[in-house]
Amino acid sequence: MRVVAALLLAALTARADLPSPSVERATAAVRAGDRKAAYALIAEARKLKQNDDDRERIALLYQDLKDFNESQALLETLIKERPAEPRLRLYLACVIAMAGDRESSLAALAEGEKLKPNAVDRQRMAFLHQDLKDYAPARVLLDGLIQENPRDLSVRLDRASLATQSGEKPVAFKQLAKAAELDPGPDDKRRMAAMYRDLGAFDRARSLLEQVPEKPQSLYDRAVLDARAGRRGAALASLAAAEKLKPSFEERRRMAALYLELRAFDEGFDCVAALIRDFPKHPSVRLDLAYLSARRGAREEALDALAEALRRNPDLQDRKRAALIYEDLSEHAKARELIDDLIREESRDPQLRIDRAYFAADTGDRATALFELAEAQRLKADPDDQKRIGLLYERLGANKPLTK
Repeated sequence: MRVVAALLLAALTARADLPSPSVERATAAVRAGDRKAAYALIAEARKLKQNDDDRERIALLYQDLKDFNESQALLETLIKERPAEPRLRLYLACVIAMAGDRESSLAALAEGEKLKPNAVDRQRMAFLHQDLKDYAPARVLLDGLIQENPRDLSVRLDRASLATQSGEKPVAFKQLAKAAELDPGPDDKRRMAAMYRDLGAFDRARSLLEQVPEKPQSLYDRAVLDARAGRRGAALASLAAAEKLKPSFEERRRMAALYLELRAFDEGFDCVAALIRDFPKHPSVRLDLAYLSARRGAREEALDALAEALRRNPDLQDRKRAALIYEDLSEHAKARELIDDLIREESRDPQLRIDRAYFAADTGDRATALFELAEAQRLKADPDDQKRIGLLYERLGANKPLTK
């Protein structure tokens, strides 16, 4: 749900009105990754008199902390007080989607679409439909917005992105060509280049990236492009150049992941080790080290990094990553313990059920694997998850039941 997270972050930062000082401090703590301080500051903010905007921001801060139940409860309260605001339904749909309940998210989204949302909210609604692989409504929304304002570059790019993801290659190329006529800026060109890359048009992607100033993000884009095109040496050179330009925390994490993909283990290890020196309290970085160490065959190093990550109050997504790494290391009991805890917290997440099924299959527990696959189907797993379900049914020598 990376797109949903980006959508909510954009919603949080795009508001013209300023948050109260207490909410602003809580926001800074969330973005710094300091969960303990963030919760304390949010609790402090909620004791004070808040306006409606502050309450919305707090709901989105809970979402950013992966505390989906608290976020959903606060948004539902706001909706009861202001039932005619489509934006609140959009926020609710996003949070529910991130919690793993696709059908309820689509239902909340449909309610918001009935309330005559403005152009910005309709564009965001299309974004969420796309992330949920619900392509037809996204097409309707974006095509309508293009008809209203043919020179809106961001909508053109969203339509090209939707076409790229849904396999409409001619539409994607057409919309990218239209976008090129609308004076795209450097970030727009990076986005266009990524789409051309995904469409297999490597030369067009490279031409666009050559027009963008050399910054960590654009050099990383070049490295990804070269990796996809089989130019490993060029990809490593771009990553090395990016590291010299003081990349951000998230940029450095993406670079470490690409080093791993390129099997440049020494460079990846150095990148992650530097992140740990700079961000010693961040559990995600410890998990990056664990994953890298596991791929290098350094089992004890990986286990030590996992233990350190779990001692640092990881969120739900990080605990899921930890479970998957434990399973990869054949630490089946620890993986099962973590995934069982996660299922107790997020019982409606089909992906957790599928992970649990794979863990059970790895230890020969066929009955549990089949039960968890059935649960995942009952919870209406999305198309990508359905592929994983089908593969495991095949591995277990069982027929996949038909779903309604």
